[in-house]
Amino acid sequence: MTKKSAIIIYSFLFFTTLTLLFLAVTQRAQAAAYENYAMASAAQAAYDFNSNLKSMDLTLKKAAHTSTAKRLAVLCADAFEAAQKANASLSALPLSSEQTQKISKYLCVTGDYCMYVLNKCISNEVTQEERDRLKKLGEYAGDLYEATVTLGSDLQQGKIALSFFEETDGAAADSFAAYIVSANDALGGFESFSYDGKYSRDNEKRSSVYLASAKEVDEAAAKKTAAEFIGISENILTLEYENEGDIPCYYFSAPAGVGICVAKFGGEVAYMTNPRTIGNTSVTVDQALNNASMFLSELGYKNMKIDVYHLQNGILTASYVYTQDEYTCYPDSVAVGVACDNGSIVYFDAGEYLMNHQEIRDIASRSYSREDIESTLNGALTVSGHHYGIIMDDSFRELPVNVFSVSNGGGDSLRVYHNTQTGDEEKLCTSCEYESGSFIY
Repeated sequence: MTKKSAIIIYSFLFFTTLTLLFLAVTQRAQAAAYENYAMASAAQAAYDFNSNLKSMDLTLKKAAHTSTAKRLAVLCADAFEAAQKANASLSALPLSSEQTQKISKYLCVTGDYCMYVLNKCISNEVTQEERDRLKKLGEYAGDLYEATVTLGSDLQQGKIALSFFEETDGAAADSFAAYIVSANDALGGFESFSYDGKYSRDNEKRSSVYLASAKEVDEAAAKKTAAEFIGISENILTLEYENEGDIPCYYFSAPAGVGICVAKFGGEVAYMTNPRTIGNTSVTVDQALNNASMFLSELGYKNMKIDVYHLQNGILTASYVYTQDEYTCYPDSVAVGVACDNGSIVYFDAGEYLMNHQEIRDIASRSYSREDIESTLNGALTVSGHHYGIIMDDSFRELPVNVFSVSNGGGDSLRVYHNTQTGDEEKLCTSCEYESGSFIY
């Protein structure tokens, strides 16, 4: 090796080493900067979480003792806002959903219950029992605050390393584990809190009304049903898993990404999707709607009418609802997707129908008719249509309603739902009409 070659090689190695050292130092600095940023963000989220818990505690204590409905409504609104913010701060902490599940549910229940009481303030019907429940929810907030009050400062001061969030071993992990244990212990009695709302324990696991008395079918029977529904051989269907959700199902897959769910009880198809590429459109909207209606009729769905539909990416998806006499039963809905290249069915969802359908509902006689409610509507609204319907509230209770299709001077279309028993407005939705279909928000 010549002297010149040696100089070149050594120079190359020298500068390569310097470059690697520079990159290592830079990456270490970047990692340190990121960890500092993550630590600061986590500390701020912890501070915000504790601050909102304290606010909930104080606000709900006041709510339990205020003597006027007006003041109680304001306090409930404040507590609801604090619960929402606390939940947002909790989600900003780098924790798993398993770790925060109980705390998050408490915050959801508290916010929901505050809104429930706030609505009762309008008619000044809040009972002492409901005030006591607000106070109890506030006490849980106070206990939770005491259990986690130093988390933010410990993070900021470096007493707890960021690595503890990843469940590592050592003192850092142990110290954070203590926070999690303390926080869940603070809500120890919360599991016994009972109320009639959408986060109630009774609503955590719903059961199907329609399939309540249906007999269980085995995998072989379900597979046969799935094959007949899609129009393929059973041999190319594969059982992927068994779902034990609100509607227990067998989930089968077929080539090209086709998936189908068959209910374990009753053996009816709950869901099907065929994500094939859609070719050039040759089927009109009317033809697609007719195909969807015929398909439902052939499956045995009776007394179904189109509610809304939309056309997107070559697929027309129509939502159908069940009708009983003069009532449109919105909980009993089925969605059907038609490919507009050849008119075939590429999507089907009967989950809501299978959960809620009742052939004959015992609907209470109306205390408030169309005329009673129409005279009380906002004067800026023009009524263009009306029918009677059944809707479901957040607690999955069915409500009979007057349904008004209305518009305002600005060109907005709305649907307004008023309870036929109480006259209360239960729901208000925006109705949009486009060339591609109609939407209800």
